[in-house]
Amino acid sequence: MVPQKRGILDRLSLPTLASQEPVLLIQRPLFASFSQVALLRVPEELDKAQAAQIITQWQNAKSLAMGEKYDVKALDSILLEPSLSEWRQRSEQNKAEQSYLVYTTKGIEIKSVTPEDKDRATVVAVISEDRDFIYQGERVADYSRSGAQYEVTYKLQRQKDNWFIQTMLVKD
Repeated sequence: MVPQKRGILDRLSLPTLASQEPVLLIQRPLFASFSQVALLRVPEELDKAQAAQIITQWQNAKSLAMGEKYDVKALDSILLEPSLSEWRQRSEQNKAEQSYLVYTTKGIEIKSVTPEDKDRATVVAVISEDRDFIYQGERVADYSRSGAQYEVTYKLQRQKDNWFIQTMLVKD
């Protein structure tokens, strides 16, 4: 018996079913919503452009947390533990000492991105920045630096489709 062809089925060739062959009928959708289907996609690996965006976001959050307003909430959008607690503590310490830092990022060069698995990666970056240390309203030249350049190894972790920095290590 050949099923009757209609609409889009006119363009499909349908097999002839013998009466003893089993037939599978799907009476409900395989997925309750399209959001469940999205979970099946293979996550893309972190690339250098995405890594640069993440490090830029970190530099901006660091500037806010360590700056004059001590905005530690900015850290929540980019850091995970243990780095999150460490940088909150640094900001609170600066506030208690009536000091803050003004960071001006001059450049970010991503040297490498090494995926560890679909949700973890290591990024090595060279950061160029100026930083001014302000203590009780005055710039302290001995603790300020123009043209600072340093290499950092960041350990990143993805959570809910967003990448966060879990740890960072500045190379001496």
